[in-house]
Amino acid sequence: FLERIVIIDLKDPKISYYCLCSKWLDKNIDDGLISRDLIASDDPLDIKKRKKDEFQIECPSIGEIKKIRIGHNGANPSSGWYLDKVIIDDENMGRVYEFLCDRWLAEDEEDGKTTVFLYPSADTSSLGVPYNLFIHTGDKKHADTDSQVYVEIFGGKGGNKSSGIKKLKDCEFKRGKTTKTTIFVDKMLSPINEVLVGHDNTGADPSWFLEGIDIETPQLGLKQFFPCMKWLAEDKDDGKIERLLKEDTNRREERGEKVVWNLTVFTSDKKYAGTDSNVYVVLYGDKGKSDDLSLRENSDNFEKGRKDKFRIETNEIGIPFKIRISHDNSGKAPGWHLDRIELENLETKEKYYFNCNRWLDKKEEDGQIVRELPAEAELIKWNQKYFDTNLNRSRSGKSL
Repeated sequence: FLERIVIIDLKDPKISYYCLCSKWLDKNIDDGLISRDLIASDDPLDIKKRKKDEFQIECPSIGEIKKIRIGHNGANPSSGWYLDKVIIDDENMGRVYEFLCDRWLAEDEEDGKTTVFLYPSADTSSLGVPYNLFIHTGDKKHADTDSQVYVEIFGGKGGNKSSGIKKLKDCEFKRGKTTKTTIFVDKMLSPINEVLVGHDNTGADPSWFLEGIDIETPQLGLKQFFPCMKWLAEDKDDGKIERLLKEDTNRREERGEKVVWNLTVFTSDKKYAGTDSNVYVVLYGDKGKSDDLSLRENSDNFEKGRKDKFRIETNEIGIPFKIRISHDNSGKAPGWHLDRIELENLETKEKYYFNCNRWLDKKEEDGQIVRELPAEAELIKWNQKYFDTNLNRSRSGKSL
């Protein structure tokens, strides 16, 4: 890791040149480069702008660090701050965390935020910052494509930092459907300025009509919309198979920080237990409820005896106390026998269990295809016991 080079003129020691790097020269870290061109400056203030400040803080042991919140109060006219990264050396645990930021914390720059949440790169096995892509294929004849689709997103300071080309493997782009996928980038690019999208024109039917792309940055709670409404086809419109999309800023959404969950669905090992239908779930907690979330990711989900794992993101719902699970009764074999669902909060590691062991089938049992399942966990049971005790004492005229 090279911080800087200082060149001193031996004939006139008062003359010095400062070459700032502050990057790795390592094939396995950052961009993998092992050589760099540095720009010299005779102004030492250029170095001071990239100052490294070290602090020692004491606090009770909190175990593994999942995220940090960093910001400032914007009290001074010149309080704008471009933060590169934060490194925390936990001497107790013998572990070093790196939190990439690479963005402004300033009211008059980028999205105007002066406080952000940062996550250690180790949380995603050094894959980087996650971006959720919602790609909308148009409802036109022959709108779907079987070509290899790719995207490149641009943003960050100046709007010209790149994610690099990201091939969207194992994704299907069907007429009138929305394809959801997640890409990881080694830097924070949001708010995103532009999106380059295209395909390699391979396959039996490469032509593609793209309505647009929504990009969600969970770490910032930001969702941006990039309309297209054009063909990516050599035999249609202008013949282009690659397009540069601009954001429709009027549709930008600030959603607040997301909570990430691991949700595991267990289909029973009964005859005809599996379903071809689209499955949906809603989480209910003591602070609110989630949106209606679609769970099906591929055609092999929810087969007999299968365990399907999903990573879902919700608004803050607090402690979950029930799940509503349903399907749309579509497909050749819509009936479904659900055994149970397990839910884990990725931050707190708290687990919740939702037993079902019933049919969601219009031709079985009571014919219902929607079930509401109460949560089972030690914390839930404790809260229920507390509530019951409080209720009983209230009835007797006493307070808890």
